[in-house]
Amino acid sequence: MSDSPTRHHAGCLMAKAATIVPLVLAAGLIASCGSKGLISQQAATTTSQQTATTTRQLGSNRIVLASDADGDWELIVVDLDAHMYYQLTSNLAYDFEPVWSPDGSRIAFTSEYALGKISPTTRPSDGDGSASPEIRTETGDRDILIMDNDGSNLVRLGLKGVNDEQPAWSPDGSRIAFVSDRAGGVDIWVMDRGGSNVRQLTDSPRENWMPAWSPDGLTIAFVSNRSGLWEVYLVDAAGGNLRQITSSELQINNWGPVWSPDGSTLAYARAETGGFWDLYTMAVDGSNVQQLTDRPGTDFEPVWSPDGTRIAFGSDRSGQMEVHLISLDDSSVEPIGVSGIPSDWTERLSP
Repeated sequence: MSDSPTRHHAGCLMAKAATIVPLVLAAGLIASCGSKGLISQQAATTTSQQTATTTRQLGSNRIVLASDADGDWELIVVDLDAHMYYQLTSNLAYDFEPVWSPDGSRIAFTSEYALGKISPTTRPSDGDGSASPEIRTETGDRDILIMDNDGSNLVRLGLKGVNDEQPAWSPDGSRIAFVSDRAGGVDIWVMDRGGSNVRQLTDSPRENWMPAWSPDGLTIAFVSNRSGLWEVYLVDAAGGNLRQITSSELQINNWGPVWSPDGSTLAYARAETGGFWDLYTMAVDGSNVQQLTDRPGTDFEPVWSPDGTRIAFGSDRSGQMEVHLISLDDSSVEPIGVSGIPSDWTERLSP
């Protein structure tokens, strides 16, 4: 992958069962309290019996995210109803880009064992100096893994010695779109949820990232720098019918498109070359572009709420990368008090 580090295979990854933890000031994870009292301070639950009991009592409105509060990127689930979080992974690998299966029973994510530091960064593309925000490390192979929503039953998908990352579930849960360099370039691929029937969707000499499946399962949105800047494209999930829906005429880079629950709108981050990243929405044909945030710094990685009324996103507006919520009704923004980068939001969780 261009402008990316040398990588090596992780060996083995050990994900521990989830431990329920209240949203308190612990291990640097909690950065600040939201204005609406989203954070409750309760005693931590540590035993397996207590953990099982607490899990059953949790709400269903949950955001899964990656956090490096302990110096190592791990997966965290924030329960907005129960005002608690729990940590899903604890290991020597960097775990990030988690996404819920449609029924909420499983989580797919990217894992990388790396010697170098991982952090949100502005990564230059080939040739023209355009850039995209990306989580990256200095060394290590990236693999896609799937586990139950409590952190158990970990399964590794894909091939050894290649980089597979950025998984995205199909709406029916039968397939996963992902990014891979297995054919030499950085392209979008699709596989069955078990890792079989792998097929390539894009074949470009440039890079293709951030696949996102439309709610009807027919289309995949992604970004590519094939035009010289990072633009949003759509491709049929069955292959073919590639179309570009953002324009590079204004020297603007675009990143991380995600579909609204009704499939009518895409939220994404964009920035002028060398400028700041802000959140935008647009219709799926590229029209009706609306700016959601406007500030110095980075607002990126938007995630729609299941009801389509709010968007979670990562922002450094407080001085460190934290999860924030923006209301689409009145554009109000509030932190939820957790350091990290959101990846997915669900209201459907299987036992």
